[in-house]
Amino acid sequence: MVFDFFGTLTDPAAELNRDQILLDTARVLGLDSAAYAEQMRASFHERCTGALGDTATTFTVIADRCGHSLDADAARIGAAHHLQATAAIRRPHPDASAVLQQLRQASLGLAVLSDCSSETVEAWESMPYAGWVDTALLSWSLGYLKPDPRGYRAAAAQLEVAPEDCWFVGDGGSREHWGAAQVG
Repeated sequence: MVFDFFGTLTDPAAELNRDQILLDTARVLGLDSAAYAEQMRASFHERCTGALGDTATTFTVIADRCGHSLDADAARIGAAHHLQATAAIRRPHPDASAVLQQLRQASLGLAVLSDCSSETVEAWESMPYAGWVDTALLSWSLGYLKPDPRGYRAAAAQLEVAPEDCWFVGDGGSREHWGAAQVG
């Protein structure tokens, strides 16, 4: 089984915090919050395919696009703050552990396929999901987003099953169901 991450394995209610996290991170970075939020939203594809680098490097690029220069220390402080602030968004759905445990007891292979930026990759090993699934395919590391068929094929390959023998479970964002259907 291949699972989407945000809004599927995570608590969807936590998504309501994204705007506040943007405002708080802008404040820590010393950036205008409106300009920062605009640049973060505009750079979604770049951030989620690894094109801007790790979180500290991403903040340096975003600050530059906002007309502000960040030194390495400020970027690292901002990245540490952001990593901690976004932990709430990565919080497990209340039923995630029990469901994944039941599927594991049924001897099913479990994978995560997610569109995400660097902070999710940087935090992955410290999150409970790392122990709940066999593999995680995260767009920042892959270099492409859902619904790209390569992600679904890679998940199936890592689970050592044919794509048509997989189930995909997701909330439907990023045209992810269409992408799953395209590979069977």
